[in-house]
Amino acid sequence: MTRTRLRCCHRNSADLPRKACEAIRRGVHISASGCLHYKPQAVGDKGRVIYTDGDSRNAERARGYFQRAGVANRITLHTGDALEVLSEQKQEFDIIFNDVDKEDYPRVLRLVAPRLRKGGLFITDNVLWSGRVAEKNPSEASTKAILEFNRNLYAANEFYTTILPIRDGLAVALKK
Repeated sequence: MTRTRLRCCHRNSADLPRKACEAIRRGVHISASGCLHYKPQAVGDKGRVIYTDGDSRNAERARGYFQRAGVANRITLHTGDALEVLSEQKQEFDIIFNDVDKEDYPRVLRLVAPRLRKGGLFITDNVLWSGRVAEKNPSEASTKAILEFNRNLYAANEFYTTILPIRDGLAVALKK
């Protein structure tokens, strides 16, 4: 089962305030990101969040958190493969937060680039992978995939990218 987390923001129209956006979130570890509570509030009343989770129990738990936070009306929740959900999206997003299964990180980059507006942010968690990305010859498929993702993100001409060494590493890429 693919357990993925991605959140994207999308402004509903050019005349809306800058903070009004739509978000897509893929993931399973509900407590891993404070964004689950704050992102829906940050997008404003007209903004939207798309949240995906590969585990129906986590999705229902997240739905309860969203309701308690008073932001459930701004969130569309999908259970299933977040890569499929993202590939079905036609709009451009302002922010995409990525925390998919690590083996899928390289695929995410290919899907995100055409769906992120110019000036949008692509944020990815776990890019330092507890320091395993510094190993000379990593054996884990997840570590190899994160290394490939990091190299491809830095090489992508359409992004200005940096890695913040907080927690397990956070890549922040601004689309040119």
